[in-house]
Amino acid sequence: MPRPRVAPLLDLLGSTVQPVYAIDERRRIVYCNVSCERWTGLTAGDLLGVRCDYHSEGAGLGDPPSIAATLCPS
Repeated sequence: MPRPRVAPLLDLLGSTVQPVYAIDERRRIVYCNVSCERWTGLTAGDLLGVRCDYHSEGAGLGDPPSIAATLCPS
């Protein structure tokens, strides 16, 4: 259960039409909203915990690690 002061932020991020995701210090996806699910074609359950590793080759076949790699910050 989120802390009470974090819940309004999660509500705001969850209601935006823009894809939003967050990664932790190990570059693992820890949050993605419904718009991000639609954008990537994967559910939050597929993406949560997947590491965003930088890559220089083309995107893969749509599997969670390939999609997460496209979300990796530069």
